[in-house]
Amino acid sequence: MRRMIFLLVAVLGFEIASSQQPAPPIPIAESSPQATQPLSPMELRALASLDPIDAHTHVATGDPSFYAMLERLHMHILDILLVDDHDPYRKTLQQQLQDALRVVRESHGHAALCTSFDPFQFGQPDFAASAIRELDRNFADGAAAVKIWKNIGMELKDGNGHYVMPDNPAFEQIFKDIESHRRTLIVHAAEPDEAWLPPDHKGLDSSYYAENPIWYMYRHPEAPKKEQILAARDYLLQEHPRLRVVGAHLGSMEDSLAQLGEHLDRYPNFAVDTAARVPHLVVQPRHKVRAFILKYSVVSGASRVPVLLQFLLY
Repeated sequence: MRRMIFLLVAVLGFEIASSQQPAPPIPIAESSPQATQPLSPMELRALASLDPIDAHTHVATGDPSFYAMLERLHMHILDILLVDDHDPYRKTLQQQLQDALRVVRESHGHAALCTSFDPFQFGQPDFAASAIRELDRNFADGAAAVKIWKNIGMELKDGNGHYVMPDNPAFEQIFKDIESHRRTLIVHAAEPDEAWLPPDHKGLDSSYYAENPIWYMYRHPEAPKKEQILAARDYLLQEHPRLRVVGAHLGSMEDSLAQLGEHLDRYPNFAVDTAARVPHLVVQPRHKVRAFILKYSVVSGASRVPVLLQFLLY
């Protein structure tokens, strides 16, 4: 079975956001990124017939209209937690976890939880043991996956001032625990190439790095290069062949489908999602992107069992 996981809502050009407001019309791309229009009733029925899955969402709160949308579109979502020390809400996991479990409960089967652990506890004597205890509680509550974020490799440092990489031995027991529970590890490692290149106002992600300079590695020459971070991620794949790993955002190989294809061929335990990287596919030659999608996309077939949850849970 091929292992490409595509985010249907990302392909359509929107991402579910936390809101108490009724869901807006779903936009669909036309001739340019700025040209959008609501999906027609026929298109919405076609979407619902796919039993679509958004494999990468961050939903803090839901309301009846949101859950009704999930039901109407036969949509399932993976609600992902992470620790971000630059975001007041995401500095700790406790409130995020409570909110996400509420969304899972109120969605009546349409949402699954992807939990996380606090990497900033790195260096504490009980770091791994404490993380494992919390993860095991989350697994008991139904968590399907665990995420590690880009701050591992791009921000987090050890006591000697060295950047902590995804393959650091301190994570070893945590990864083994995830594997033993037959859960999936979602890895956001590195960023698009642009994060390490000189400023270019025409860059696909230039506005993001202008607003979030902490992740613009060109301004942080002491930080690891992208190749180093991905090599650490690959070592993790190699050392844990039975651990299912999803590379978030096309595995940060969004500008090289050849490289991404080589990884999918080399590591049977590796899959990727497209979250927020569809523009990188749009600017590449259409025939190459089409051939890649046809080769690596997972198609559920007549049974229409949610293929993402199959990968995560089985």
